[in-house]
Amino acid sequence: MIESNLAQQARNAFYMGPDHETLAIDQAHTECFWQWFEDKGSIFREVVSPENLFDKRYLSGRCFGNAQSAAIGNNFRYLEGFASRDGSFIFHGFNIHNGTIIDITALNHPDAFRNHFGALPNHYMGVEIPLDFIEQSNGASLAENSMNISPLLFSYFLEQLKLEKHF
Repeated sequence: MIESNLAQQARNAFYMGPDHETLAIDQAHTECFWQWFEDKGSIFREVVSPENLFDKRYLSGRCFGNAQSAAIGNNFRYLEGFASRDGSFIFHGFNIHNGTIIDITALNHPDAFRNHFGALPNHYMGVEIPLDFIEQSNGASLAENSMNISPLLFSYFLEQLKLEKHF
């Protein structure tokens, strides 16, 4: 669970910048989505940088695709949510392994984050998206190492909402 004030800060940043264009949340589900994110999300602060994950296939500006690819290729957990530094937030895809963050995009393209935050992110919050959902949604694009690999957070939310209504 994510504290309400922290979730609200991320939400405000989401709508103040271009992130809301990356993840279009329809107006009918806005409040429900953000409450779900707050309830289902987790906060992480311990970041690791494994040297064996430096790879040219992880492209700058493609955090969702990079992290989804890393999840499938390394059996990592995949999350979408926000990375932050000193109260500045960006919508972001990242991995968790053994309880620690592996930010494959920041690891391979640190200057992009230093230009945005002034340093690498040190605070993450997100909702885990299962590997089978990634495969079903973006498997073909990931296999082709496509530049445009979609974020999955809103579609996963809708899937969970549909499943809840069947019970």
